[in-house]
Amino acid sequence: MAITLATTPDKLQAIKQKLADHRLTTKLFDCQAFTRNLEATYTAMVQRYQADLPPDHIYAQLLPLQGEEKIRSA
Repeated sequence: MAITLATTPDKLQAIKQKLADHRLTTKLFDCQAFTRNLEATYTAMVQRYQADLPPDHIYAQLLPLQGEEKIRSA
């Protein structure tokens, strides 16, 4: 794919444009939600450690995109 994109500037530009168009509306680029989820996961890890619990799987709750709560309630 790298060779194809390097030799086909139109395809590369289309991908760049698609990313630019969606960067504010997709969870992939929601850095604040990612950070909140990561912090919640770290908190769960510390709580398990402090409770002297053995290691286990921790599942992060996926929080909504910034402003998504307002869109859903409208």
